[in-house]
Amino acid sequence: MHFPSSLASSWTSAQTMVGKFDHSEFRKKARQCFHAYISNRKLVAGTVLFFLLLLYFFPGWFGLGSSVSSSPGVAWRCLDDQLRHYYRLESTFQVHTQHYPVNPDKEKAFVPFVGNGRLGVAFGVDQQLRVSAKRSLSTTTNLHPLVTASINHAHSSSAFVTDYQKGQMKKIDCYAFDDECVSIITTVFAHRKYPHLLVQEIQIANPLAHSIEVTFGRPSNKWKEIERNVDGSVTKVMTSSVDTSDNPMAIAAVMTTVPPTISVQGKRQENIRFTAAIDYSDPIPSDQLENQRNIVADRVIKLHRNAARLTAAKVDQEHETAWRTLNDAVFGISLSLAPDALNADLINATRYAVMTNSRAPLVEDGVSDEDRKLLTSAQAQTELCYNGHSTLMLPSRLWRSLATVSDLLEVAETWILTLEKNGCMHLVRAGASGTAQAMLLSFGTLKFSHHHLEFDVDPGDLHRDYSFTGILIDGLEGPKVSVWVEVGSDNKAMLYASVERSNPNRRVFACDAGCLDAPVELKESKTQFPVKQTLPLTPILYLTSDKSHLEELKQTIHVKEVAIAPAHEHHVLALHKHGHRLGGLPTLFWVTLAFLIIAFHLFLFKLVYNEWLRGDTKTYSRYEFKSRAMLLGGLVSGAKFVWDAIEGRPELCLPVAGSMCMPVEARHASCLIRRQLLSGVVAVGESAAF
Repeated sequence: MHFPSSLASSWTSAQTMVGKFDHSEFRKKARQCFHAYISNRKLVAGTVLFFLLLLYFFPGWFGLGSSVSSSPGVAWRCLDDQLRHYYRLESTFQVHTQHYPVNPDKEKAFVPFVGNGRLGVAFGVDQQLRVSAKRSLSTTTNLHPLVTASINHAHSSSAFVTDYQKGQMKKIDCYAFDDECVSIITTVFAHRKYPHLLVQEIQIANPLAHSIEVTFGRPSNKWKEIERNVDGSVTKVMTSSVDTSDNPMAIAAVMTTVPPTISVQGKRQENIRFTAAIDYSDPIPSDQLENQRNIVADRVIKLHRNAARLTAAKVDQEHETAWRTLNDAVFGISLSLAPDALNADLINATRYAVMTNSRAPLVEDGVSDEDRKLLTSAQAQTELCYNGHSTLMLPSRLWRSLATVSDLLEVAETWILTLEKNGCMHLVRAGASGTAQAMLLSFGTLKFSHHHLEFDVDPGDLHRDYSFTGILIDGLEGPKVSVWVEVGSDNKAMLYASVERSNPNRRVFACDAGCLDAPVELKESKTQFPVKQTLPLTPILYLTSDKSHLEELKQTIHVKEVAIAPAHEHHVLALHKHGHRLGGLPTLFWVTLAFLIIAFHLFLFKLVYNEWLRGDTKTYSRYEFKSRAMLLGGLVSGAKFVWDAIEGRPELCLPVAGSMCMPVEARHASCLIRRQLLSGVVAVGESAAF
């Protein structure tokens, strides 16, 4: 740097300029150091960002997420593997899974419960046996029949599964040992064919190289334990009495003995089965209670011995077959994203709750032929069922929380009472199969009326897809009819119907609203019907096995107008499909928007990155500085750029107190000169030399 030898003309001005130039030099040096520091920071920041991305997308590489090396993580991973099969079934609402404790943000709390209308029990806090009262299993017994299985000193994760198709509940426990886990799956069901039997199976899978100890337990019961000699064999029986609103009931139980522990060898799987036979009397006067206890005790011993003669496979198969008959009547509904909408998860859970509180005498063992005929006859008495508005309406006491046993029992009792009071008392009296039919009818306001079934619904309410499968037209021996409602792309609802008949001579006919057209015979394939709207409103579909009845019915339907029902408004359907009334935008729009956003951010990143790389370190040739000097020509009289060949950089010389030159980058020269012009230190000239 060159400084003048004489400062006599203006010591103050020169001092000011030197201060300014020293300050500028300091700022430049600081800037260079800063950019060098920034370069190092860029490297560090890039490295940190790279590892953060790896950590986010591949957590397993760092021992996170799955936590293979941590025991709780291993147990959770094992549990997830066990539940994967049930997740697929849950997507079609055949089962319900929930972790223990339940995660309220990700899953709904439905209490795991099994029952057959005579016995019922739940997993969780309240595991005491419940027996039948008037309409539900609301009578508590203070008996805890379920056996617990656990492994001490091991991390575990647990979940519950309720199987609506098989009438079972499962508890899955996974215990972590290093990088492996031992699973204990407990399956419980109240048998449908043998209503006095409660079955529990515990399956233990040990993939370890060494054996493990599994501890069993059963809560202590305060029932009286006695020994009874029946047919020359002594059996321990537990007896008690249960208070009801009227008179007490005598109750007795015989349960499998529970071992304190069991050792499971490495690479082995063990299945341990526990059964409990439970029977009770009707409400009786207190003075007859002791005698009735002895009668019930002898009876329950025989029931337990009969069950012991059956193979486990036969017991399971007969239970699942019985439940399958109850699931012949099936209701389906399309998913709705509207706020507080009723969907298949709650519908199926509620239906299952009602089924567990209803006996199924038509599939139970020990029902006499005479009683079976009476029940079959009762199920054929469907007149005026269901005579009420659709039970799918919200809010309603029929669709409440099922988080606790009390909630479940209260909902079941409300349903059974509602069906009885709306013309379905005969179906409910026929047992669980009739109750299932009544519920199916109530969902769609399907009503049996004078030898035909009518679908009595307002066409304006058909803005979701519905399916009603397995409707019995003429009792158990009659054909089964299925009805579908589907909303097309034109926002109009269409009706479809088909028939499934075991006897080809049993024919079913149908006509749409008003029955203006001739009756159509249903086939096993779908038959399409238009959804018509009449004034005043009448049912949109009639079905019967008597063709002449429909032809006569046409003469009794008196309406002013019959027309095709109008299309639903777009915002109504959009609310169900997308959760809001705006509707869904086409896929091309979202693809284009995403492309534009990505392209803009890439361009912005490139622009910022290029400026960051350039910083203040860009070098200029002599030609570039000469060009910049010419552009500054005339700004300052006597100002000039001098090229320092040794340093390889330009210097700006200003006519202040002689000749003062300092290193400066050309692109900053204009700013420096502008400040000097404003301060009056230099004068405006006609040219600038280089």
